[in-house]
Amino acid sequence: MGLLTDPGKSEQMAKLLAKNYAKLSALAYIVGLCWTFAIVDDHFTLRTYFSENALLPGLVEPAFTSTDEAFAKMQYKLLIDLQRKPDSHFPVDFLHDAFRKLGLEAYVHSYNYTLPGDGHKHGKSVYAILRASRANSQESMVLAAPYRSSKTEKVRTEGGIALLLALAHQFRFKHYWAKDIIFLVTENEHIGAKAWVEAYHGIDSSVVASEPLKDRAGAIQAAITAEIPGPNLDYVDARIVGINGQMPNLDLLNLVRLLCSQQQIPLVIQGNSQLLERTPQNMMGHYLRDLQTASAMVTSAASGQLEGNHGFFQQFNIQSLTLRGLKKDANRNGRIGFLDLGIAFEGICRSLNNLLERFHQSFFFYIMPATQRFVSIGLYMPPLGILVLPLVLTALHLWSKGSFPVGEGNAAGGSSTVGTVLPWIVLSHAIGLGAFTVGLSALSTLPDTAAMMVGLGATLAVAFSTPVLTSRFLREADANLLHSLTLIELAVGLYALSMLNFSLALIVAMIAVPVAILQVPTNRTLRTLLGGLLLVTCPTLVMLGVKVWEGLRTGAVFSLNDLDKVKDEWLLPLSDLFMHTVVLLNPFSVLRSSDLQSSATKEALYYRDMPKVITAKRKEGRLGAKPYSTSSTSGVSNDSSSSGTGSGQGIQFNRDFGQHILKNPLVLNAIVDKANIRPSDVVLEVGPGTGNLTVRLLEKASRVIACEIDPRLIAELQKRVQGSPLASKLHIIQGDVLKADLPYFDVCVANLPYQISSPFVFKLLLHRPLFRSAVLMFQREFAQRLVAQPSDKLYCRLSINTQLLSKVEHLMKIGKNNFRPPPKVESSVVRIEPKNPPPAINYKEWDGLVRIAFVRKNKTLSAGFKTTSMMEMLDKNYRTHCSLTNTVIEPDLDIKKKVEAILEKYDFGKMRARTMDLDEFLKLLHVMNTEGIHFA
Repeated sequence: MGLLTDPGKSEQMAKLLAKNYAKLSALAYIVGLCWTFAIVDDHFTLRTYFSENALLPGLVEPAFTSTDEAFAKMQYKLLIDLQRKPDSHFPVDFLHDAFRKLGLEAYVHSYNYTLPGDGHKHGKSVYAILRASRANSQESMVLAAPYRSSKTEKVRTEGGIALLLALAHQFRFKHYWAKDIIFLVTENEHIGAKAWVEAYHGIDSSVVASEPLKDRAGAIQAAITAEIPGPNLDYVDARIVGINGQMPNLDLLNLVRLLCSQQQIPLVIQGNSQLLERTPQNMMGHYLRDLQTASAMVTSAASGQLEGNHGFFQQFNIQSLTLRGLKKDANRNGRIGFLDLGIAFEGICRSLNNLLERFHQSFFFYIMPATQRFVSIGLYMPPLGILVLPLVLTALHLWSKGSFPVGEGNAAGGSSTVGTVLPWIVLSHAIGLGAFTVGLSALSTLPDTAAMMVGLGATLAVAFSTPVLTSRFLREADANLLHSLTLIELAVGLYALSMLNFSLALIVAMIAVPVAILQVPTNRTLRTLLGGLLLVTCPTLVMLGVKVWEGLRTGAVFSLNDLDKVKDEWLLPLSDLFMHTVVLLNPFSVLRSSDLQSSATKEALYYRDMPKVITAKRKEGRLGAKPYSTSSTSGVSNDSSSSGTGSGQGIQFNRDFGQHILKNPLVLNAIVDKANIRPSDVVLEVGPGTGNLTVRLLEKASRVIACEIDPRLIAELQKRVQGSPLASKLHIIQGDVLKADLPYFDVCVANLPYQISSPFVFKLLLHRPLFRSAVLMFQREFAQRLVAQPSDKLYCRLSINTQLLSKVEHLMKIGKNNFRPPPKVESSVVRIEPKNPPPAINYKEWDGLVRIAFVRKNKTLSAGFKTTSMMEMLDKNYRTHCSLTNTVIEPDLDIKKKVEAILEKYDFGKMRARTMDLDEFLKLLHVMNTEGIHFA
């Protein structure tokens, strides 16, 4: 409390801040900027994973066959023929009859909408409902496709509509559906989707007037929009960004990615076709590719615009995304046809059919630098806080300037109070409200182009006039205090904006913060330019700028007339950000209100009176309360010696057993916290030593099973808990843990002897029944090998084998000085969570393949398989396999040529083990076994 009650300390802090605030602000901004650009690196991102086990697609058995593919091709041809007619229009009757013939409940939904300057328009949608045979319309899912004419400049969608009809043709005979399936085809792009979704939920819109739906299904759980031009595609682009940067649950994207992967359908996000290429070997190329993908997602989210019709479903908490089929070359046919797409879509629907409740696990806030990696909200929010920190530091500095009482004869006057400047803050917000209202009313009466010009013109006009008005009535201290409050309001506004649209808040902060904290120049022209630059960083203008940039980046022609087509796409983001526009835009104007006075005169007055102010405050401090004593102690005890028994009690630790006792209580507590132990858990601890970690585990768990080989330490551990309530919860196993039969346990926590690290890890992973997790301490290099990813220097057979059976995560680094006696190496703590169920593969075959691949991991697989001993082993295995399966061996068999042909056929010949991930190794094993090549 001394900082708040002692005037001397407050003065010291004010002086320290006045001296260093500029350096601290610059440092914070640079650190925040570097952190922002660093989070897309593989060292910061996480690999995607399923949080909802019901969605796991491994159990989905495909039923979409070539018959359904032929049906889709037939419907696609009919749609193309309809579009070639001179009077081509939305084929309502054709779609309605097609769904009715398939036995579905088919309906037509009509709506009217009005765009300023464009009159009234009419539109229709066709939807059909496949009722679930195992439930009574409690839940449903939507498969949608927009209808686009042959003259459209966007991706054509005849293939998507044909695919919907083929799926309906295949789904109607199945009896395992527990959710209704709605097939929806809309016209007029976003307007049609908006009208149908709002009508389904009974929402009245001021833009779209639609008739009530004739029938409904259950509550919609998920929606997939298909923008498929036709067969012969090269890849699929997943569009996930919705209105105001809203994202679907990450499990839905994981589901789509895995099912596309099973059908060998390349999947990209944000239209970044570079993701189709193999991972760049150099680190910079890999980073730049990920940065480009993440930047595209951030700018798209910041613009607030829709990437597909799925965005309107997200407004009603319906997890949705758009799948867009694309070609690399418009003049060449790709290999992906209706059969592959149909199997993938069927798998998505059947996995969603297994979902027993709404999406509630996994992540709703994330950034995707790649299809298999994401940045969670816990990682991307801190850099924004650091970026905004300079505003707070500058505000505190200006607050201290405004609170110094100067002499009565000074032109600047005395100190200022909040009450003095509060009317000007209220006035600025009132002006902002009026300007925004003018723009909003213009938007409802004028064409969007004119409305945008009127709204922006009115806002900028009043914003530039505010400083002129306030500068005639404010003194120096008032201006400083007003400047301080405005910076604080700007910081709070950015934090609040980040809750609505993080991407927009990030871009505004990156532009606005350095301009807001820059030293004000004395030149009037430069001051005006600086204030204008600050004004154009309001969210509304940033959204407009990002939309223009997005158009330039994607090659689309952008004009303000495009707003006629996507009015609702902009109306909702502008309404959501209304309060923050008012908060951020007009304070920018007030921020420079004092700058229109003579800057040189103000600074001279301030520094002239500073010595008098400091002298007065020092006198005030000496006449006040008795100074604090500097000889009193803080009362905090040093607990470093209370970390358990050790050499001080005569125990000589045996280095042959790897006995290095962890003594740092902070590290011990951190390990226990990372283990996430529940009160009902049984915990296995290996190498308890003197019990420093054991005691903490006993306090958390229901029971602790400690395995120790040294009888001296067992006696020490028993003596430590003897006579306490913890003694009944401790069970000790004496002996070598590698030879012992481990009992049932939920969590394993261990400070392992490092020489048994590898065998113990695989003993754990083969233990049945499966445990929940293990938090283990290893030598630093061994831990890095466990978590190493393809292309890492330490990526090896240990890495791929461990990651096959479990999810491995590096938790913390531990220095050797935290042990007694200190080891010669550094340590790390790793969490291992076994996969449940484990992969259904032949582990002997897997081990044989991995051993061969990693003998020379930097060589190509083709070179690795050419050694004489390897060929002899594979030839022997091949002949044995043929004899067991009664397969005739080719008379001219050349095992070397056969293996080379397989590797070249499936594009494995030039791959190297050090760059192959788990999925590629599994595919290689499957290919080899299918062709008769075995490794065990």
